[in-house]
Amino acid sequence: MFCSCSNTTCCRLVLFIVFLFVSIFYALERRQDVWFDDQFYSVHGDTNTEMYETNEGTHVPLPIIYLDGSLAGAFYLVDPIVASKMLPKSMEPLLLPWPISKAIAGIFMFEYRNTSIGSYGETRLTIQAKEKNSHASLLHYACDMLSNVYHLPSLISLCGGEQITTGLYAVTSPVTTSSAKAAGKEIWGYNKYVANMKSNFLN
Repeated sequence: MFCSCSNTTCCRLVLFIVFLFVSIFYALERRQDVWFDDQFYSVHGDTNTEMYETNEGTHVPLPIIYLDGSLAGAFYLVDPIVASKMLPKSMEPLLLPWPISKAIAGIFMFEYRNTSIGSYGETRLTIQAKEKNSHASLLHYACDMLSNVYHLPSLISLCGGEQITTGLYAVTSPVTTSSAKAAGKEIWGYNKYVANMKSNFLN
């Protein structure tokens, strides 16, 4: 039995919990919209923009501004041994607790339609990882992610501070333009390379 009360009461309780969580996330999303509206970024002519010259001679304005784009992603449970082989020796997969005991892999597809380095596409394979022998947990990671995504510094304190020993490790990240590859690889160290791909998030 899901609960000891009547089915009608149980259904109402479940619906109330679902409604509560949906309402909370809706309020957070609306708060996020307000936060972004309060920010000011100038794509052209900003005196605070730094120009980075890549080894290929491409000039990348920093910060890179993303004005329009779409993202689709999916997470999969994978064998921890397979996941470990995709990580550096200093890292290990962050596993779901027993009895699942699986690693988490993610596949993401990006379509950047308007950025300060032009439009481009990208895919990314990731593994949820942590530093070896660290005490990072999936619960702390989720709490840290929510607090950073929705800009809730008080939640970071409740989570025990920033989780700097865990995150999504980008195994590989093909992109469609050389400027995106050069910026991601030289500035941030992503394993990026140029590949042909097509996506359409508008239909």
